[in-house]
Amino acid sequence: MEPKQAFMVARLDNPLHEAPRGEAGVMGPNPWRLPPDSEPEPDPPVLAPPLDRPRDRHPEPPEVLLPIEVADISLELDREAKLPLYAKAGIPEV
Repeated sequence: MEPKQAFMVARLDNPLHEAPRGEAGVMGPNPWRLPPDSEPEPDPPVLAPPLDRPRDRHPEPPEVLLPIEVADISLELDREAKLPLYAKAGIPEV
């Protein structure tokens, strides 16, 4: 992750953790599973409750309410590669 992107992700961290208040959870920029074989790493995804997820797998599309992509140098990759994957998986918002 580039320094500018890391800074913006850090700036999002507190508001994202405070806003849901039990209605959603925020998982740091970690992978989640897009079948059949992709594991994107949004910056960070907002997840649906319950917040006590199984620890033996990454979250899957029905559990992801909002993947957030902080893009600067990765804008083209995000728009051309990641967003179509999210749409195909049924994720309505990014």
